[in-house]
Amino acid sequence: MITSITANRSAPEMERNMFFESWSEITRIITTTLIIYPFLI
Repeated sequence: MITSITANRSAPEMERNMFFESWSEITRIITTTLIIYPFLI
């Protein structure tokens, strides 16, 4: 029972971590483009 509870609890945390990792990558790409874009013009 303990393992099932921890598994159920860890699954959403893993999803949340994956979401935050992908979001941080997206924000990093956006910030880099915003920094580099003015120099390209």
